[in-house]
Amino acid sequence: MNDSLAGAYLSDVSEPTFPLGAAVDGVYFEVCQGKQPAGGPGTHPWKSEYRCVEWTPTVQYGTAPGFASVSCLTRLCAPYWGDMPAQPGDEHPAPGISDWVSLQHWAVWRDHLIGLGMLRCDADGGAADGKDTARVIWRLAPVGRKMQMQEQTESTCRFQYGGLQVNLERLDQRGGFAFSTQEIGQPPQAALTPVLSRAAPWSRRDFVHVATLINPAEAQGSVTFKALANGAAAVLLEPEGRKALVWVVNLERHFQQLLMDVPKGATVTTFKNGIEMPGVPPGEPANLGLLGSESGVWLIDSQELIDPKALVERLRTGKGR
Repeated sequence: MNDSLAGAYLSDVSEPTFPLGAAVDGVYFEVCQGKQPAGGPGTHPWKSEYRCVEWTPTVQYGTAPGFASVSCLTRLCAPYWGDMPAQPGDEHPAPGISDWVSLQHWAVWRDHLIGLGMLRCDADGGAADGKDTARVIWRLAPVGRKMQMQEQTESTCRFQYGGLQVNLERLDQRGGFAFSTQEIGQPPQAALTPVLSRAAPWSRRDFVHVATLINPAEAQGSVTFKALANGAAAVLLEPEGRKALVWVVNLERHFQQLLMDVPKGATVTTFKNGIEMPGVPPGEPANLGLLGSESGVWLIDSQELIDPKALVERLRTGKGR
């Protein structure tokens, strides 16, 4: 409906659910850009926020053993009601599509919720008055749970909220996006929420790539992120240390090739769009060609313990368009 965002809820009834005493209510890639004065005679006390999405977003999904993902590529647009018939004295802003594109990939693995996302500007704009803001916001609910901040820098935010551990990471950016903690809303949302933002004006090709990891504090297994040119990757290491999934995503709208040098003595199985792909020839890197909203998974089985940091170094970006 109006002012809504494309989203998904993934669940597996055979797996334990997140603690009921903690929640992340939503993650929003949005642009707040004032188009109409607030208050005053004959005006509505609101401003346009480019939080709606176009009616034809590109949605993809992927599955592998013990893993499921969904993605959504879309352009942000002004609220739909901006195009409603005006009443006498009303001054509605012109409706339209913003200059910003968002691409979100979300996955579930074990009891981890993993997100890799992009917010990008395609044209110069934004008023230099401190009111226009591009941001990624993690809204916390329910109110009353204790928030324990563990680390906060311009590029990293780690905290525990109730029974959840939340790790946020700015993977790549242009334009000065930085983490902060801001007050937001009224109950049921928490009083504070982490925000990755930058103020206008902005320029064409400004962007931010961000990773989200949410899991119960006692969760097993580890997740390691890596920024790639026009993409990103997450290495999901099983607790026993000899099996791992490497989730690679395209964070641009054009075609992109992702490559991984296969660890010595390991076997690799490739999955794309829920389909097992042909095996990797001996001596060749694992290869995935991904369109703008696609992702893929490499399932690695090794007789030796897998070093996730060493595995991350084996990932690279190939050809693109």
